[in-house]
Amino acid sequence: MDKRKEINTHCLSCYNVKIMDALVKKIVVGALGGFLSAVVVDFGKWKATPDLKFNWALALKNWVAGAVTGALAGLGVEQL
Repeated sequence: MDKRKEINTHCLSCYNVKIMDALVKKIVVGALGGFLSAVVVDFGKWKATPDLKFNWALALKNWVAGAVTGALAGLGVEQL
């Protein structure tokens, strides 16, 4: 009986690891997608106006915001 309980506990922990692994992958993919989208938009805006100096501080804020938004979307949070 103890052996069966040990096997069931082991299988449950493997199942939890698989769920967490899938969730972490969704968060990371969402964060990367949001970050890259923000980078593309910022560099596109910068290239469209050649006399404009690139504002790194604003760009970094946009990139972080894009990554956070993407991570939340990966979690399944659609609207805040």
